[in-house]
Amino acid sequence: MNLRAFVIDDSRTVRVRVRKLLESNGDATFEVMDADDGTTALKMLDKTPHDQLPDVILLDRNMPRMSGDACITILKSDPVWKTIPVIFLTAQADKAEIVKGLSQLGADDYLPKPFDAGEMLARVKSLARMKKAEDETRKLTANLERALEAQRKAYAELKTTKIELAETQAVAVMTRAFEKFVPKQFLQRIAPDGIEKVKPGNVQANTITTLFSDLRSFTTISEGMTPPQLFAFLNDYMAQMQVPIDQEGGFVDKFIGDAIMALFDQDGAAQADAAVKAAIGMQLRLREWNASRQGPPDFPVAAGVGIHTGTVMLGTLGSSTRVDSTVIGDAVNLASRVEGLTKHYGARIIITEDTWALLDHSLFEARELDSVSVKGRHAPAVIHEIYQDLQGEELDAHRRLCEAFAPALKLYRSRDFKKARTGFQACLKLNAADVAASMYVERCDYYAKSPPPEDWDGSFTMKSK
Repeated sequence: MNLRAFVIDDSRTVRVRVRKLLESNGDATFEVMDADDGTTALKMLDKTPHDQLPDVILLDRNMPRMSGDACITILKSDPVWKTIPVIFLTAQADKAEIVKGLSQLGADDYLPKPFDAGEMLARVKSLARMKKAEDETRKLTANLERALEAQRKAYAELKTTKIELAETQAVAVMTRAFEKFVPKQFLQRIAPDGIEKVKPGNVQANTITTLFSDLRSFTTISEGMTPPQLFAFLNDYMAQMQVPIDQEGGFVDKFIGDAIMALFDQDGAAQADAAVKAAIGMQLRLREWNASRQGPPDFPVAAGVGIHTGTVMLGTLGSSTRVDSTVIGDAVNLASRVEGLTKHYGARIIITEDTWALLDHSLFEARELDSVSVKGRHAPAVIHEIYQDLQGEELDAHRRLCEAFAPALKLYRSRDFKKARTGFQACLKLNAADVAASMYVERCDYYAKSPPPEDWDGSFTMKSK
């Protein structure tokens, strides 16, 4: 049996003697490595592959730089190294030190110097073989756990298969058809026992990120189309927009005319991350779709996306003869209002502070636009523009604009409207078409003549949706 030993002792004489004894042993050959202090030993262990770690460590207690006591404390706190048995090979042989070494420091054996060669070999071989046996036991246990997990998975798959086979063909067909009108994720909440048992009143309250998207100038677009052209256009557009939503794990709750309402219900911050990535993907896909369209209507279209994270209620409304799924709550209304703000601020994607707070700010870029009270909601909401659907020089130019915009917004909120106006004018020099900067120049002019009340919190109240 090939075994590995590690001798850690500041005495070269001890290291050489132990090495000779272990390497010349007949029935159990040892591969021996050694170190003259604890620091060097730990560095050597750190560089040693797991499958080549020693089966036993012989450790002196009195060493320079790092003592054996400090070394064993580190060894026994490491999840891998702690399985290696340690023999204290030391001149500290009084009873109190032996007790400390074994019970407090966690040594597996204690051998005082000077040591008997036969006793040392017997103890080292015993611990090394025990380590080998324990390693094999751990390996067998891990294999058994994997086998049991595979068995549980196979049983679950078999159970699922039996359930699917037990379903009647009529119910299966009806369910698949129903999922085209009500998302599967929604059905799992409102109809856990099957769609044939759906009834009004099933409701759940959940924290969900809601995404609203709406085509710009849809009335003008629709006026120039025949009904078949309009429906073909909308179906193509919505199919394009659904792809990023599906890719990010969201689901479309409703198509409302030219609008899309999608929900993201992943755990924690993942839902905000997914919703914003979907919005960016929608804008990129819309750009590609505009470039690829041929024939009437061949004009490019634009869309705004609004996102908010909050508590919503998912459930069923209706009567015993007519039931519909719905999502209601202040969070849904705010998401819809935020989408409407994209037109007002000239932005493609706007999210609320509740969503922005969940995002990893090292991955997403945003410009804080305003603190605004929307129609139907008294408390102001801080809103941010996401602009990472831009690319290349266009993206770099918008970043420079945002850098100039932030200090101007800070001056505006501190009521220094003259300096704020200068800052927003500087933004317009960077981008004369920036709607938000133009809007703030007008506000600064207005407030310079008619200052807001003393309790003004910097927010703006929208009079329309």
